[in-house]
Amino acid sequence: MKEQEERQLAERCQNLRNQMTNLNAGGRVYEMDENGERKYLDSREMQLKKEQIQEAMSQYCSGNGQAT
Repeated sequence: MKEQEERQLAERCQNLRNQMTNLNAGGRVYEMDENGERKYLDSREMQLKKEQIQEAMSQYCSGNGQAT
């Protein structure tokens, strides 16, 4: 069970890293809304999203050997 949990944490961490890379790449960023339509993020929303991802990364990517 512990091995499966570690694998899930590693996957979550990698997903968060990918999201951060996409946000830092520049260009237009969007999310899908509840109707399946694109909602483009403005600079304020992108900054907030980066902060949320960074907070999640500090939770899921630290102390589990995946912080490289």
